[in-house]
Amino acid sequence: MFERKSRELPPFGIVLINSHPLYCEGVKAKLKREQNYFIAALAASGEEGLACVRDTSPSFVIVDSDLPDIDSTVLVRELVCRNENVLVLMTGENVQVGNVAEAFEAGASGFVGKMSKPCELVRAMDTVLRGNLYLDDAISHGIKRDFSICKKVRRNLFCNSLTPREHEVMQHLATGLTVQEIAAELFVSPRTVENHRSNLMRKLGVKTPLGFIRFAYRHGLIDLDEN
Repeated sequence: MFERKSRELPPFGIVLINSHPLYCEGVKAKLKREQNYFIAALAASGEEGLACVRDTSPSFVIVDSDLPDIDSTVLVRELVCRNENVLVLMTGENVQVGNVAEAFEAGASGFVGKMSKPCELVRAMDTVLRGNLYLDDAISHGIKRDFSICKKVRRNLFCNSLTPREHEVMQHLATGLTVQEIAAELFVSPRTVENHRSNLMRKLGVKTPLGFIRFAYRHGLIDLDEN
């Protein structure tokens, strides 16, 4: 179901994929008061959601963890693969550490508890737009602790294939520094930084700087900002 278009829409459109009408109405009511976000389309199933994303090219897709027709993790992976610039948030109830890990592994940029207030989604989107991953405060500290442990294990596995200098360059790239700024920080030439970045992207199997940053956050190669 597509929202009516207007001449002056906020900058960031959202496709909300959720089969629970009351939840959708709550999110819609909250976003009507927001200056930066608007609902571009609503979908009650994964298949319908993919069509909506294709037709509206949103900035965000908000995916329920319990959809009637598809595993939500599979859907997140499909969305990220088909739409490199889209940012995906997942919502869910009775969250376990495995749910969070699988969501980020699939390419989600944030996980918000289903029982949280709609304003939590706004906070999540604001955080993700700054280049950080987001974990809802409603998710227990125990889950965050366990997720951090899993993240550190994945970080150690990947870092075995990276040189110390590559890891250092990766940290700077992920904070948004330019090649020239990193070169000045590390006292090397911009060409050297470019070479390290190319090697990182090749080793990690990504093709764009944005894809690289997402991969690094997703696999715990750089620190997660929990706000």
